[in-house]
Amino acid sequence: MLDFLAETGDADNTIVVAVSDNGASAEGGATGSINDVRLLNLDPASTDEMFARLADIGGPLTHNNYPWGWTMAGNTPFRRWKREVHEGGVADPCIISWPGAPGEGIDSGGIRHQFTHAIDIVPTVAELAGLDLPAAIEGIEQSRVDGLSFAYLLGRGGENAAERHQTQYFEMFGSRAIYHRGWKAVTFHPVGPLYDDQDPNAPFDEDTWELYHVAEDLSESRDLAARYPDLLAEMIELWWAEAARHQVLPLDNRVLWALVHPKHGAGAGLTCGYEWGPAIGSGYAAPFPFAGTIRRAYVETMGPAVRDPLAELEAILSEQ
Repeated sequence: MLDFLAETGDADNTIVVAVSDNGASAEGGATGSINDVRLLNLDPASTDEMFARLADIGGPLTHNNYPWGWTMAGNTPFRRWKREVHEGGVADPCIISWPGAPGEGIDSGGIRHQFTHAIDIVPTVAELAGLDLPAAIEGIEQSRVDGLSFAYLLGRGGENAAERHQTQYFEMFGSRAIYHRGWKAVTFHPVGPLYDDQDPNAPFDEDTWELYHVAEDLSESRDLAARYPDLLAEMIELWWAEAARHQVLPLDNRVLWALVHPKHGAGAGLTCGYEWGPAIGSGYAAPFPFAGTIRRAYVETMGPAVRDPLAELEAILSEQ
């Protein structure tokens, strides 16, 4: 693509932003996988089979994924991995190039350490291009843009500029984190039966929060939660406030359910039960206490109608 832009003479006038999407993948599990679909069908390949098929890895006969050891190596020096919100899951490179930038241009080769987030890219490109983001398109009101432009960081001397993006929440399938002015509070919640030593159905309130001064300890190697309990409590409270403001709640660590049932703004609904099938049965226990007020209830049904012959017979006899 870059070669093509050079051929057309547009390279100098093109803003290029290169980012990755997340940390290294952990889907391969402890031993790795040669076919992720087999994992979904509870038929993982044995270690012996994977060794016997080493030559097939990366070819058309496999859909492979490396084991956790390589995941950790890929994320070094950060903790944990994709699908979680320690730095190993959310810290990614961002490279910006604009050879023909006006004025003093971009500080070519410069490195910046101020906090920025993926949501900052759109307002940054818009500012660099001199665009005003529309409030509505063809009469349809657009979602607000929560990011902040980091164009101010790109010129010479930007490394010394004061950080503007000071607060950012994170949430991924129940794992949560909050960045605020150089500090980060983070907690992990397991996803399904992925980890043998942890209960994915444990209450979210039982998760252990950690505290890091990421301005000086970006690798999250020194947990300061015990040293600064009051600060940690403030950070956790701030996470809940940001989560409510951005429609993150209710928390849900069911991967497939969360992917196919996105939250659509405040009041998206409550989750009853933990999996597919009858949400409320004779052995049902509420996953959390509810002290709110239900003002309106919607019932959505899908799939074929389920008939109960015995119930139909009882209904007929009751009318005789």
